[in-house]
Order: sequence, then structure tokens, then C-alpha cells
Amino acid sequence: MSTRLPILLVACNQRNLDLLAQFLSKTGYKTHSIRNLQALALLFESSLAYGLAMVDISGFEHGIWQHCKALSSKGVPLVVIAPQVHQHVQYIGLAHGAKSVMFKPLVGKHLLATVGELFVEA
Repeated sequence: MSTRLPILLVACNQRNLDLLAQFLSKTGYKTHSIRNLQALALLFESSLAYGLAMVDISGFEHGIWQHCKALSSKGVPLVVIAPQVHQHVQYIGLAHGAKSVMFKPLVGKHLLATVGELFVEA
């Protein structure tokens, strides 16, 4: 029997985290939210497993990309969320292990399709 792993949500903006967590919770996913790079770095020292990581890069410095690469190298499927459509951001996201790059505003049905496609169960 498989266990549904939580989705890791990373964003600086608490409101964005809350909205994304509420939306995913309503569709049956468990989530774990992180708002800063220090907490994300500590997470790498734990043995927690995630079925997917969604990282909103808005407000983070360039160091966010190292954390994205670390998540990907740990086998966690990664979705990067960016504030605006920009080909350079898409390229950098994919180069750092993202399976998908989504741009705001997020569309619910596209978000769910991406999560459904990439989510890994234990």
C-alpha cells in the first residue's frame, strides 16, 4: 500500500504559501511550507521525504537555485514558480533540476495537472 507523501512548498510570501497550501489540501494533498532558505537548508539534514517540491522563487536571492538543485539531486520532483514569463528563468530552472517551470498567475487546472503528472508516492 502506498503512502501519500507531502508536497514541500517554498515561498517568501506567507499569503502565497497559504493559498497554495489551501488549494492543494482541498484536492487531497498534504503540504509542508517553508518561508526561508535557512529552514530549507535545515530540511536537508532531516530524513523527511516529499512527493514533490514547489518553489516560488519570488523574493529569494540567487542562492535559491542551489537549494533547487539539492532537492532535485535528492530525487524530489521540482516545480519552479516564477513571477513572470521569462525564458531565462525557465532555462535556469530546468538547468537546476526543475521538471516544470510555472508562471504566475497560476491556473488551478494546470497546477493540478502538473502536480498529478510529477507527484511521487512512497
